[in-house]
Amino acid sequence: MPIKKTPQQARLNLCLLLVVTFLAILLLGVLIVGVFLVVVLKPGAEETTPAPARETPQPGRSISLPTSTPTPLVASQPFSLNTATVGNITEVRQMTEGKVGVAQYAPDGHLIAIAMGNDLLLYDPLNQVILSTLKGHTGAVNALAFSPVLDQGMPTLLASGAMDETSLLVWDVQTGRSLWRLEGHTGWIRSLAFSPDGSLLASASTDRTIRVWDVQQGGTIHTLTGHTDMVSGVAFSPDGSLLASTSRDGTVRLWEVRTGTPASGSTDDPAVFFAITPDAPGGKPVWTTGIAFSPDGSRLAVGATDAVVRVLALPDGRLLQTLTGHTALVTIQGVAFNPDPGETTLASASQDGTVRLWDAERGTLRGVLDHRGLPVVGLSWHPGGTLLVTSSDVSGTVLVWDAERGTVEERLPIAQGPLVALDYSPDGSVLATGGANGTLRLHMLARDHQVSLANASRTSQSLAFLSRTELVIATSSDPGSVVRFDLETRTSVPILRDLGGQALQVAISPDRSLVAAGGSDQTVTVWDIRHDRQGHVLEGPGGNISALAFDHSSTRLIVSYDQASRTTAEPDAPSEGAVLAVWDVTSGLLQYTLHGHENTITSVAAHPGRPLLASTSLDGTLRLWDLDLAGEHPGTERHRIEADEEQERFTSVAFAPDGQLMVTGSASGQVQFWSLEPLEMVHTLDIGGGSVLALAFRPDGKQLAVSSRFGGLRLFEQRGKEHP
Repeated sequence: MPIKKTPQQARLNLCLLLVVTFLAILLLGVLIVGVFLVVVLKPGAEETTPAPARETPQPGRSISLPTSTPTPLVASQPFSLNTATVGNITEVRQMTEGKVGVAQYAPDGHLIAIAMGNDLLLYDPLNQVILSTLKGHTGAVNALAFSPVLDQGMPTLLASGAMDETSLLVWDVQTGRSLWRLEGHTGWIRSLAFSPDGSLLASASTDRTIRVWDVQQGGTIHTLTGHTDMVSGVAFSPDGSLLASTSRDGTVRLWEVRTGTPASGSTDDPAVFFAITPDAPGGKPVWTTGIAFSPDGSRLAVGATDAVVRVLALPDGRLLQTLTGHTALVTIQGVAFNPDPGETTLASASQDGTVRLWDAERGTLRGVLDHRGLPVVGLSWHPGGTLLVTSSDVSGTVLVWDAERGTVEERLPIAQGPLVALDYSPDGSVLATGGANGTLRLHMLARDHQVSLANASRTSQSLAFLSRTELVIATSSDPGSVVRFDLETRTSVPILRDLGGQALQVAISPDRSLVAAGGSDQTVTVWDIRHDRQGHVLEGPGGNISALAFDHSSTRLIVSYDQASRTTAEPDAPSEGAVLAVWDVTSGLLQYTLHGHENTITSVAAHPGRPLLASTSLDGTLRLWDLDLAGEHPGTERHRIEADEEQERFTSVAFAPDGQLMVTGSASGQVQFWSLEPLEMVHTLDIGGGSVLALAFRPDGKQLAVSSRFGGLRLFEQRGKEHP
């Protein structure tokens, strides 16, 4: 017979059931939240920062460095790069910056406008600060022009044109607002010029035309046609009655501004004022590039791709002077007379890395301003005629010169330029980059954050991490020096001074006990970090030091000497190309030299686990050398690989930290991955962006950093299942 439940028991059972149900629901909720937190907040979750932050700390201000290993950039876990699975390598980040373009003084000298990628920077040279950034272009800005100073009621205007854009912008400098977008060209803008009264603006375009615009109304007054190829430069005469233009067709044309008709000159064609013809029939065409009127309007200076500046008489177009000395083309924004009416100085800028100052009346050279061989894209005189601003797209630097003394008054490292030095911190959390102009940056990889070390050293191009918080930096001053730079306190301590030449290269031994520095005085100096004292000074076979590397044991140093630059007692002695010297750093004795490369060595890398050295050279070869003193033939060449036509030449080399993989870069923008046993190429990446300049592995071997001339910095990792 069933037992009957009392009402009290039924109520008790119901309460127990409700409690159990509630606890089950609560437990399920906790599990769901826990899973969510694990998935979302686990290391490796993708960061959502839209763009890298950049910081420029003030001197003495500390830098917040990561305290742990970097968070991977994507959700999947990266694995060490190896020969078996390198085909899965993936680009996980590309870091590029806009290239520095032309720079121009405002007519009152209080501002410098600088093209920086797609933007315009307005820089205050007195207070040395960037006042504002003007955004509006979709292409790289390559043409600038300020309106003249007229009266207090008229705003100063700035016109700008960009590559791959058919329109041009006119800005109010004071407000930073775009007043006009002038449209009508069918090609992009190469040059701009305001008339002396500020009412007209002329634009030269790749569409073979010149347009003259009404600045107040924003409309076209004239469309000047006649050039048979893209137009390069334009300039108004001082009285505003004439407009001169240059072109890839090799001619100079002069136009009456009022009517828009050609003015005749020194040629049989009444529409052509002056023409440059090749030296020989069928010779390479010469393009006319930069153009400028003298302050009194009696002369016209014309630059060209044949590296010559010609001075023409006005109004007949007679050739007055032929100024030779440049070794590369004169740039479009690279010709300008000193604005002082009492001066006859003419400045010309070239891709050969120099600005030449000429006496335009006598045709003599007054001075040379050297950009250290880095192409100069343009120049502009200060209205007082004493200062000159120049810019280099390759170096990313804007320089203000005292034209009379030929000295640099101010150096503006607007960008890094091509990255020529890369190194990871020992824990892999920070990547340091050194630009061609000496600007250093730290990339905090986990936080996608950058810190600029513009004040770390003067024009440094070689660096290496000593510890997680310390960098060793070689400066390019003369005499050279090497400093220890504390990243947290932003203080530096010199460890090597007065090296007797520019310190071009620096290397740290694998055990972090020694620093070596070598430069243009053709010697290498070793510093003992642990005992804080100078070690041996190594004087080798002669020649500038182009590369340094310690071997895996930290007891030997490999030094590359450029024999083409050596100084000998016999000036006619034949050059041996380049020599590698192997030094015992304990005794300071030379063990042996490695011969074979026929040109400058661009990169050396020592294997991390055995006596093996890799070197690349301008002779187009990659060579592997046996450094084993216990072997039968120490110092012998084990392998030689000639770059093929597609690669052009090898530029850089690095070994993976585990020693299984070797990576090379080429002048064509290829990155090649090699197995060592046997030596064979196992994978190739065509990254583009010009020549590969530097390679670096993260210490754990799970990331590869690659810099190229035009492609900036790229980070690569291997994704997927790790090979056993």
